[in-house]
Amino acid sequence: MQAPNLKQIAANLTEVTQGQITLYFSYQTVIAIHDGRKLYLSENVYSKTTGRHINTIAVMYGRDRTSPRMPRAEFDSLLDAIFDNGSDAFFPTLCNLAKYDSVVYQA
Repeated sequence: MQAPNLKQIAANLTEVTQGQITLYFSYQTVIAIHDGRKLYLSENVYSKTTGRHINTIAVMYGRDRTSPRMPRAEFDSLLDAIFDNGSDAFFPTLCNLAKYDSVVYQA
């Protein structure tokens, strides 16, 4: 397996890519996931800076700064599926999130 690729996007905003999965961190918290096809944004429950980071990611993918966000609990469940079950379980988990079609964006 290839080592993850890390990229500093802005102060305290980091992109980590492993294969097709990209995680975006505000400080040490994952706030967005991109799977090569879809973008998942967490709602902001942290700080003004984290909110700006979420907006920055939305704009990077051609979305409006006010694009809908996933409730944090659902976003955390998605993260749990990624890390608990390995990346092979990631894509089926995303397919089960059809109820969030309004907050899932094609890349």
